Amino acid sequence: MRPSEQIQSPGVLARGDEIEILIVTSPACHLCEQAKDVLERLSGDYPLTWREVDMASPEGSDIVRSSRAPFPPMIVVGGQLYGYGRLSEKKLRKDLDHIMRET
Repeated sequence: MRPSEQIQSPGVLARGDEIEILIVTSPACHLCEQAKDVLERLSGDYPLTWREVDMASPEGSDIVRSSRAPFPPMIVVGGQLYGYGRLSEKKLRKDLDHIMRET
């Protein structure tokens, strides 16, 4: 899936000044835990909310299928696949700054 393609999942689109992030995880995934730690830190610095979806759930399965990401976690920002695997806090901060300037 190309980053510009939309993922159809309820509750993942940015609303107003709040950025919504969805993280698709799997049990015992150390990269998922690392990504959740990053999102917790960033939620104190940015107007964002995030929620976790298990990749085995119906919603998670739909996202996995449409994104074709090879492994978790999958990060969805504003309805678009942002990335998968290890989440770079530095890159996400830079991209969130960019999003904030555009809104």
